Formats: sequence, structure tokens, C-alpha cells
Amino acid sequence: MALMRLPNELLEKIILHSIPDAFEGLALTCKLLYELCTPFIAHHNEIRFYYQRFKYFKMKGLWQSHLYYIREPYACCSAYNLLARIGAEPRIARYMREADCNLDSQRAPRMDFTWYENDHRPEAVAQLMASSLYLKEAGLDWKEYYAAMEKEFDEFDASIYSQHAAAFLLTLLPNVKRLKLPASWQPVARTDKLVETIIRRARQAHLLRNAPSIAGVTRLEAEGRYEPTGRFSLDLLAPFLVLPHLRSFYSPRGVCMADGDERLVSRYMRDGLKSTLETVHFWRANISSRAIGELLKHTPHLKTLCYSRWTRATDEPQDWDLCQFIRTIQQTVGSHLVELCVNYRPFQGSILPGKVSMRGFPQLRQLELPLAVATCNQLAAAGEEHGEGYVESLLGDIVPASVSCLSLEGCETDDEQPALDSLFRNFAARKEAEVPALREVYIVEPYRKQSAYGRQYAKIAAEVEKSGVTFSYFRINNQWGGDREEE
Repeated sequence: MALMRLPNELLEKIILHSIPDAFEGLALTCKLLYELCTPFIAHHNEIRFYYQRFKYFKMKGLWQSHLYYIREPYACCSAYNLLARIGAEPRIARYMREADCNLDSQRAPRMDFTWYENDHRPEAVAQLMASSLYLKEAGLDWKEYYAAMEKEFDEFDASIYSQHAAAFLLTLLPNVKRLKLPASWQPVARTDKLVETIIRRARQAHLLRNAPSIAGVTRLEAEGRYEPTGRFSLDLLAPFLVLPHLRSFYSPRGVCMADGDERLVSRYMRDGLKSTLETVHFWRANISSRAIGELLKHTPHLKTLCYSRWTRATDEPQDWDLCQFIRTIQQTVGSHLVELCVNYRPFQGSILPGKVSMRGFPQLRQLELPLAVATCNQLAAAGEEHGEGYVESLLGDIVPASVSCLSLEGCETDDEQPALDSLFRNFAARKEAEVPALREVYIVEPYRKQSAYGRQYAKIAAEVEKSGVTFSYFRINNQWGGDREEE
């Protein structure tokens, strides 16, 4: 081919330009190109290990002494540290496909201080900012931005988190598909302006010659810090929810949002912008009904929603209107939701009385609810003028006809047992009329050394299995909903 007729000097330049995107394919083209690529392979593999699936403090093995975590080559501890690396070797940014920035500047116990002293390289970082089109488009002077970043650092502790460095890093990631924001991410006027520019350019990717930064992100993640006060406010995520290819959001813990803050979400959904999100997971979260509604009304493609409520022991007691929360979900995304999981872990407060019908979820296939929903409906029915037939219809009212897999979690109090009995009373006779698609039923209860309801579950299992539906009973081994024991 014509490429092979070029002098080796030109071929080496082509090889360097191919790193990382086309390097491996080029090296495997023929023997000559492989030989020319050989001097770069070891370095390519080293950089790929540390940066293709990037996270701070990444190590090849558990290299730590009894005193210190030992620093490895190319490992980074902060956004500033990573910027210095990219400034010295720009192609590093193109290696990154996953960027887990959660531990940005979170110094671990016994961490060797040289993690933060090495690779300072202020000239390299300054040059990156001086040539940044994002800062120019945002109307930000790079010198002022750099100075603001330096002010965030304490000269006696180089590990302090810098929002300016963390935000600027997001201008340099054209190939990232999975992004996890720093746990310390915070609102700052200057960086908020830069983030808006990043998102705007990402949404204009089809009009730009070069791929803009984070335009290809399909999975977004965030969580609060491990400290007792660790929180991650939902409004901080709002700018990222309109990324053009975003499909899923996942938070293992700490996301919160109270009434009154929901307007911050709408601010980024102006001009009719809608999110392309299909899957949302909020675990150990504390989000109000109004706030979740404000978010969900901008997600017309949402198929899966999982929400687990939890508050810290140090939080003020706050009661939860579970039925209103589910009604809000139904009003905003009920028409197109396929999988719904709502449960709760120990929280400061109690479940408020209420009533909810699940008939507004016509496409739902998988459903997980706390038994408290059935209890609320049964108590509401007791205070109204209903005949015995209403109690019998609890199952059809709580479980949409389209559901094939049902999971009920609870049995924490004796009050929930009557509701459980009502749900499955005469199940075999009612199944085809009320829940024709149902194939699997799971009951999940908090772990006890010996369950007090074994006989009741055996009775329910016998009734359910008459109609060909599988019944399983689990106990959660810990209060966070971890391992399960099947009975």
C-alpha cells in the first residue's frame, strides 16, 4: 500500500499521531509497522493501564507498607495533579474512556505526602489554561481563573480540593463515556459558567469539527463523601443531565434535595431541553417529592427508576409521605416506566398515612415496593366506606396488570402482616383477572435470627404457587440491603 512507501521518519510521525486511538490497529497492520511501533508499545500499555479506566490513587497492586501507601508512576491524586500530567503529555487525555473523579484530593490515612508534592508543574497547567477555547468562550480570563485555583490551595497542604481544577479537567476529556463527579463538587460562580459552556459545546457536537469534551458520556455517577455531613445536592447534577448521549445515572449514596431547590433543575432544562436518560438509580438518598417530580418531568425516555430513602443518624427527624412520592413518579414518568424500585433503609422519621393506586403504570414489568404501601392503602380503606371486596382488590390496586416480577420488602412490624395476608388472599382465583402477567413474587424482610413469619410465608407460597407463579422469601443480612439469605 502507498503508506509503506513513505520514509520511516514520516511513518514514525504517523505512528505518534495514531496514539492512542489507532495505535494498536496500525501496529497489527504488517510486520514493518509493528517493528516501528515496538519502541512505543511498553509506554502505551503503561499509560493505558492508568488512564483508560482512570481513578485517583490507582495502583497496579496493593503496594503499601505498614506506614505509607507507596506512590506508583503515573498515578494521580487530584485534578491539579492530573492536569499537570496532561500538560506534560497531552495524549493522556485521549486515553481516558472512564473517569472516576470521586476521590479527588481525598487524602487517605498514612498517605505518603509525596503523592502531592510530585508533579506540581505549574507551567504545564498554566499553558493548558492559556490555550483553552472553553475559557475564552465562557468569557473567563485564564490568568484570573488560574489565580483563583491557586487561592484554593493551602501552601501547607497540597491535597486540598480545587473546584477550579476539577471543572477545568472536564474541558479535556473528548473520549470519556463514563464520568463520576468528585464527591467534593461544589457550586462556584466562575466554574458554573465554565460548566455551562462545556455542556453547550457538548450539545453542539454535530456542528463541530473536533469532538467536544464529555459529549460522548453515556453514564454519569455521583455520591457524597464518607463524612457524617457528606451530601451531594441533586441540583449540582442538573447541568449534566442534558448531555446528548447520557443514558444512565447512578448514585450509591448521599444525593439529597429538599423542597424549594427543585427550581435549580429547571434552570438547565430551558428552551424545551429534555434529558436522554433511560435509567436512574438513587441509593441511600433523601429527595423530596417535589424535587424528584421536577427532575423526572424532563426525562421522557426513562425506563428504569430505583430509589432507596435513607437519612443519617445525625439528621433531624423528617417524616416521609411515601404514597405522595409514588404518585409523583406516576404522574411524571408512569406512562413509560418499565422497572420501578422504591424502598427505604433506616431513616429519622416515620411513614405518613396515605393512599396510592399503581394503575397509572401501564408498561411496568418489574416492581419493588415496601409493604408499607399496602399497609397505607389498607388503613385508608378502613377509614372509608368500602365493602370486603375492596380489601380483596388490594393486589390489583397496588400491582399493575403488566407486572411480571414483584418484590415486596418489609415485615418490620406486626402492622404489615394483615396487609400481606390481604394481598395474597385467594390469590390463585384472582390472579388471571388482576395480575395476569405475574410470574415471580419475592418477599424480603430484615434479618432476624429466627423469622416470626415462617408459617405465614409457607401458606402464601402454597397459595401463590397454585397458579404457577414462583414464590421466594429472603432475609436481608444487614441494614444496608446487602447479602440475602433464601429460605
